[in-house]
Amino acid sequence: MSTLEFLKLDHTSQPGKPGGFSRVTEMALQLITGRIASLFRINKSEWPTALLMFMYFFLVLAMYMIGKAARDAMFIGSFGALKLPYALVAQAVALSLLVAVYIKFSRRMNHYKLSMITLLSFAGSSLALWIANCQGHPYLVFAFYVWVGIVGAIAPMQVWTMANLIYNAREAKRMFGFVGSGGILGSIFGGYVTRKFAPIFGTENLLPIIVACLLLSAVVLHVIWLGNQVRVAKIEEETDDASTSNEEAPQNLWQSAALIGRSRYLRLIAALVAISAMATTVAYVQFSVLARMHIQSTDNLASFFGGMYEGLSWAAFFMQFLFSGRLMNRWGLGLTIFILPLSLLFGSVVALMYPTLWAAVLLRGSDQVFRHSIDRSTTEMLYLPIAPEIKIQAKSFIDTVIWRVGDALAAVVLMFFAGLLPTLNQTGVTLMNMILVLPWLAIAYLTGREYVNNLRASLQRQNLPQNKFASLTLSHSLTNRQTSRVYQQTTVNELLEMLEDEQFRAEAVRELYRRRSYLSDLEFAEEKIERILKAEIKAYRRRAKQVKEAAINAESQQSLERVFRLLGLLYPPADIYYAYHAITSGSTHLRANALEFLDNVLHPDIKRSLIPVIEVSMV
Repeated sequence: MSTLEFLKLDHTSQPGKPGGFSRVTEMALQLITGRIASLFRINKSEWPTALLMFMYFFLVLAMYMIGKAARDAMFIGSFGALKLPYALVAQAVALSLLVAVYIKFSRRMNHYKLSMITLLSFAGSSLALWIANCQGHPYLVFAFYVWVGIVGAIAPMQVWTMANLIYNAREAKRMFGFVGSGGILGSIFGGYVTRKFAPIFGTENLLPIIVACLLLSAVVLHVIWLGNQVRVAKIEEETDDASTSNEEAPQNLWQSAALIGRSRYLRLIAALVAISAMATTVAYVQFSVLARMHIQSTDNLASFFGGMYEGLSWAAFFMQFLFSGRLMNRWGLGLTIFILPLSLLFGSVVALMYPTLWAAVLLRGSDQVFRHSIDRSTTEMLYLPIAPEIKIQAKSFIDTVIWRVGDALAAVVLMFFAGLLPTLNQTGVTLMNMILVLPWLAIAYLTGREYVNNLRASLQRQNLPQNKFASLTLSHSLTNRQTSRVYQQTTVNELLEMLEDEQFRAEAVRELYRRRSYLSDLEFAEEKIERILKAEIKAYRRRAKQVKEAAINAESQQSLERVFRLLGLLYPPADIYYAYHAITSGSTHLRANALEFLDNVLHPDIKRSLIPVIEVSMV
């Protein structure tokens, strides 16, 4: 429905008349959902699951944000901000022990059952902490701080693991932004609740709201699973068929660590998570110290944290809603993976030049705004090429243990320098943060490259003849042996001239592709190939729109083959061969990986004109 149609509603449909208000509300909702669908490119059939995943992440992040603001205020009020590093170390140790048990259970039950048990256990323990009135007991305050850190590591990780199981690589690029928006709105809601109710009812009395969010998220998770368990089973079957990996799923914490140690890609993801955790933890401690210096009351401190997190979450929401999807679709993971470290570097420079509370808020805001929007969606994309039999265990270990170990390492460094240099001030902490950002940028660059390599490896695991990559299957070719010999005796320059004539283009392209497959150093004039390629893509787009007739469908298939052979003249032929067969294989998983691979290696102008039409025509 267009905006004009909405404005042209019958003026007799007034809210006071029967059905008038409901009709206006319905059309307004259609207008809003239409705008959201066009922004995130959500199909009608995808809406039910998308909204449920949105609500699931909303509840989990609302719970975590309430707990995060409450624990910070209670801990700093009881022990002071300088004791935070000790709590972070204890949190990492406790989380490592719990994840060791979590990984063992992940081998015995599916992700849905494990998540349900976890959410209900968190709800029960939160209720027990409230009944014990942890505000009046310092040791329970310490335990509550550790508990929130554990819940904040595991519950969001389970949301994204479910999203990884439901969506393939291409769907994830569209849907992760929308799902992430739900989490950001949950953070806004959690910050609002804390800011409004902590001064009225007391910080410790926010725990029943946490219990309610956990129970509701368990209900939403159940509905998600009922609607998607068949889809999850199908995706796992396709990935199992496409995988030739002999890697067995780890049975315990140590095997998970060993698995990550053996894989260069998993090592890079782990290093990326660890270094980002260290840098953001340093900024967090710096901000907490300055906040305590300016605000003395525990309840007022909780209200300040809640209001600040609410404001930052609004900024993150608009960043996610307006820019995340566009950046991911236009530039891909290769660019978005650098946004968070660069924003922290900028915030550190400002904090170094103007060492005030608001400079620290800016530094903290750089983390909160980009981490929970663009960076989170980008990081979750990194797990998509990982084989399904090891994904849950590897992701659980990295997103919990590695993340919290990064927090603990930063805490140990801070404790060491605080003891070594009693006069260590805000400037020293800021410089430490800037130093951490530099290796972060290097690791981000290497991880982005390895992501493409893993997509390539997933395509190469297809059961295709290894010695025939030099020629795409021309199922519609009319070439006979005699004609083939004629083209094989034609010079490269003559073949290039034949490309201009549509009558000879198909066989000329085939012969040029065959020669480049065997002579990898053979190069052509890129401008001419790109011009012919764009013309062939336009022809394919035109034919793909009229696939009802068998003859037109055959022409469309031939046109697609010519497009990929032309791509093979500009890019490594083996890569193009595997991508083509994955796209035409009939496997949703392989097709998604192939399109995501092409999205990361093709020139922007080429991919923007080719990939959308393939996605539409292959549905």
